[in-house]
Amino acid sequence: MSTRITLRDACERIDYGLTTSAVHGGGKGPYFLRITDIDNSFVDWGAVPRCEATPAEVAKYELKNGDVVVARTGASTGRSQWVEVAGPAVFASYLVRFRAARAFDSRFIGFVLSSAPWRDYVS
Repeated sequence: MSTRITLRDACERIDYGLTTSAVHGGGKGPYFLRITDIDNSFVDWGAVPRCEATPAEVAKYELKNGDVVVARTGASTGRSQWVEVAGPAVFASYLVRFRAARAFDSRFIGFVLSSAPWRDYVS
């Protein structure tokens, strides 16, 4: 017997990101993950800028280990990244964050969202 699970059902949260500006050159706020920082392999946190964000914004847009982000616009629409966070981080508004429900493995969700069938679906 086969059971189909939707992406929505596999996630406890699906959210759009924070709209703000990146601070380059050693800002003190949280890392600010953008579309240009994801490439379907790993995040180079040393190259990710920071941003200014209120404590409420950090709480709402915080990235946690195992979150999966997907580009929602532009030439990279559908590009995804399973995230392992290197410090306090939030994600930009052109990304969508998928946070797996406890019953699901976020790495599997990340794998599915980087697969050829996913890219074909988005196209």
